[in-house]
Amino acid sequence: MLLQTKDLVPDKKKKMSYKKILAGIFLGLVLGQVLVFSVHKIWIFPYTISNDFMEPNVKKGNSIYINRLANPADLKRGDLVLAKHPENSDLFMIRRVIAVEGETVEIRNRIVFINGTAYSDKTEKSIQNYWNVKSPVNYTEFSDNDSMKPLTVKKDELFILGDNRRIALDSRHFGPLSFEFFAGKITDP
Repeated sequence: MLLQTKDLVPDKKKKMSYKKILAGIFLGLVLGQVLVFSVHKIWIFPYTISNDFMEPNVKKGNSIYINRLANPADLKRGDLVLAKHPENSDLFMIRRVIAVEGETVEIRNRIVFINGTAYSDKTEKSIQNYWNVKSPVNYTEFSDNDSMKPLTVKKDELFILGDNRRIALDSRHFGPLSFEFFAGKITDP
């Protein structure tokens, strides 16, 4: 059987009405908004930093994204997290993971030690510089926040610190944070 030209060309051209086109566009927009809303409510939550507790690395006004489905057991040192304050569950805070299960953390004269070794990566160096030199208040004396006795992080806990350690409330004040207060991992600082 041979194909002929007339077999390849439809008999009638179907006209697309403007109503159908507009309905398709409207439906596409509605479905897109439902998808975006669902992703933001269930998985990725956009957030704007409203304070300077995480200076100098995460500045006030920065936009970040919070992965609400992240597993706290998968977190590692240096990760940023969203957590509920253990004494006020209506208060959320952005903090940095400093120690995880089984690690011993200590602070001596503003230096963080993990398992007896000074913690010194690029981020921690910028925090130390800010804390010691560029702090909004010039401190020459050590305060209660500048030292902390050794503490071992237990199972299902995280030791978290704010980057701006002069003013941030963190695990120095309320101890290691239980996983139950974990609300998400920051995916884009």
